[in-house]
Amino acid sequence: MKKATAIHLAYAIAATHFVCTAVAMAQHHQFYAAAGPRVIIPERPLPLIPGPGGSWSPSSQPYENLLVSTPQEQASSVLFDYTDGPNGPDHWGELNADWSLCKSGAQQSPLAITPTLMITDSTLGDLKANYTSKPVNATISHDGLNLKVDVPSSAGELKIYNVTYRPASFHFHRPSEHRILNYSFPLELHLVHKSEDDRMAVIAWLFVPGSTNNSFLAQFLDELPSHKKPYANLEISPINLPTLEPNYGRYRGSLTTPPCSETVIWTVMLWNFPSVSDYQLKQLKSAMPRKNARPSFPSRGRKFRINHTPNWTLMKQAFKDNTY
Repeated sequence: MKKATAIHLAYAIAATHFVCTAVAMAQHHQFYAAAGPRVIIPERPLPLIPGPGGSWSPSSQPYENLLVSTPQEQASSVLFDYTDGPNGPDHWGELNADWSLCKSGAQQSPLAITPTLMITDSTLGDLKANYTSKPVNATISHDGLNLKVDVPSSAGELKIYNVTYRPASFHFHRPSEHRILNYSFPLELHLVHKSEDDRMAVIAWLFVPGSTNNSFLAQFLDELPSHKKPYANLEISPINLPTLEPNYGRYRGSLTTPPCSETVIWTVMLWNFPSVSDYQLKQLKSAMPRKNARPSFPSRGRKFRINHTPNWTLMKQAFKDNTY
């Protein structure tokens, strides 16, 4: 009798676990599908859905994609991640037929920026990015692994080759995806812009280690919830967009996540790099436990055009002394 009771109890526990798991999965999928079809702005809006071992699937909506995403597309089971394994960057182009450019593309990003790659182009002029000086409304989305901040398109404009791009969002990669003089920065921010005809322009902002908190990052890092539960479009206090220095370099490249479409005009801020404190890096690491930087690609004939020629002697010494 006791043996039968124990068996029944074991079945009851297993059944309860199954039901709870099913309910949780149903709630999970309902959460991600509730919004229905929508246009995705690069890099793609969160929430992301982590797969085994921290890998991501197309259901995670890779940030940088302007295609319409539907719940059916989100149901794909193909995974990608940033490891050295079979789903890592070296194999992205093999995981999905729509991701072939990740392997065969001729204008892939990011780049490892070196003096031989640079060419001074006086026609570029100073950076034509004008953001409002007033705080703007912002929301944060977070899945427990990654975060993205959405801002209104009315917050300003970026002009490139007579095309006007409006700010849409910004997100982070750690460590940096772009490198300068083979130096990898601890953090890279991508400020994503979009034109009326869906052209894409991204400003890459590289951060160096510092002793004090960065005032721009502090605006939203200090408002991150302490819990690890997924959330989307969490309203935070209005923020000021960053003040950008006039020096930059520019090249044509790709999305740094699948499908790796070669549709991006990249602007990489140079020389006067902002700093980020150890405390803020820990905050970001807590929100983004796994590294998410794609390795660099060869230029394949592309040039990195800069608007001001740097003092390479000072630059090299600064990197050597770890001043940055």
